[in-house]
Amino acid sequence: MTIKSFVLSCLLIGAVHAEDAKDLSKHNCCLHIKDASDAWWMTNPDVTKEVCQSYYKDVAQFDSKTGTCDEHKNGTIKNADWKSKCKIYGTSLGWTDDRVGAGHDATCYPIDA
Repeated sequence: MTIKSFVLSCLLIGAVHAEDAKDLSKHNCCLHIKDASDAWWMTNPDVTKEVCQSYYKDVAQFDSKTGTCDEHKNGTIKNADWKSKCKIYGTSLGWTDDRVGAGHDATCYPIDA
């Protein structure tokens, strides 16, 4: 193995490990907005704030600039638990269960865990 091949291999391995170690510490709740002509998911900072402060105040903090609930340590809040809390609070406001979801980093990439 040449030095060039070795260095390239190390860089590729590092890139794969970096992808696996995604920062998923910024959570948000999402609502599915329905309209006669369109339907889409939107982040909801109000629901996110309430869930963050009600259930996770010891391990996370709501960031009003991004509208996300930011863990103090990445991996503290489990995706399925976060999504279920979003659903509990969202349905208490009158949203149907299928129209409440969750995502990361101010997106509505759904958490299906």
